[in-house]
Amino acid sequence: MEEDGKARFERMKGQFIDVCKKYGFYQQIENNRGLYFSFMFKLGKAANKESYEKHPTSPDRLELAKLLRFLWKCKDSEIKLNGTIRKDDNVQIRNGGTIFYLMMCINKALSDASEGFYEDKFDWDYKKHLTIKVFDPDKNVELIEEDNFFVESYTKEELDKIIEYEERELEKKKMANNAKLGKELYFIKYKMFEAGIFTGIKFRDYSFLYDFFAILGRDENFNPDNLKEDSGDVRREKYQKIRPCLDAYDKDQKRKTGDNWEEIFDKRMKEHRKLQNLLKRSKGE
Repeated sequence: MEEDGKARFERMKGQFIDVCKKYGFYQQIENNRGLYFSFMFKLGKAANKESYEKHPTSPDRLELAKLLRFLWKCKDSEIKLNGTIRKDDNVQIRNGGTIFYLMMCINKALSDASEGFYEDKFDWDYKKHLTIKVFDPDKNVELIEEDNFFVESYTKEELDKIIEYEERELEKKKMANNAKLGKELYFIKYKMFEAGIFTGIKFRDYSFLYDFFAILGRDENFNPDNLKEDSGDVRREKYQKIRPCLDAYDKDQKRKTGDNWEEIFDKRMKEHRKLQNLLKRSKGE
């Protein structure tokens, strides 16, 4: 039976309490009403967020280019394909004609997926449809016809250029995503330091942040299977996942605001808190 939002929240809340107890933070967080509410709000939001299975309908251009380059290298040898789920299942391809046909299919897929982007980007000639020779027995002659499926192949040099470009773009996207995650992580880190719960023990503090994001299901890099693991090596691994996100956000803020962005952030947070306290007093709270 599929979990509803309420059941999902209760499960995530239980996981969060276990994590807090693991690091010795639970009592301090529970006693800080504002901080506790902040964590519960994030858990509730994550628990009730509609999730959809992502089934990409478009092929990955970088994967296609790498696969085609790989096949170029193997076209005069044999290929062995292994699955990641059942490694005992494998297929061997020895026939050169089969490998060539695979290359042509992947080349066509890459051409279709790029929609002329690489030709425009790098000032290349557009890939033309291949021509084939067909023998006409009635006229006893060979006719040249256009193949409406396959197109001219990308060269090895072109594939190298495509892969270099796509890997650079992928790294940019990764940095942008890291900075976005880093913004959320920094806010929690700030609030935990402000409450006196974090004390600068980075392996412990960053492991807590990792576990909380794993519960939220914020990113595939935060594995919920690691919630119960707490060895020194595991904490080091979690630290190494969190630090790039915080570093990316730090770099992004320095570029936008300046080297003193943390001071500005701290000042803004304190001014906001003063305003909140004034509003509470005006309401008699």
